[in-house]
Amino acid sequence: MENKKVGLVIIVLLAAIFIFTGGAFIYKHSKDPMESRNPLYLALGIAFAGAGGQIISGIAQAILVPPHIRTHINEIKFRGKLL
Repeated sequence: MENKKVGLVIIVLLAAIFIFTGGAFIYKHSKDPMESRNPLYLALGIAFAGAGGQIISGIAQAILVPPHIRTHINEIKFRGKLL
């Protein structure tokens, strides 16, 4: 049980690092002068923040959504079938 809690804390910290890294890239992009902005910073910011958000939303889904509904969501997501 202790190892699962430590693992969850590590995953949440990793997600927070991704989100804050994405925020730093977006901040860098927005603070540069308009003529010298690099769109790569914006793209990296969105990608890192999205990855962190995906991790957090996956954890929330695992905790809050009942197992039978989660099974249907995963079937739709990974197999591409609705019915």
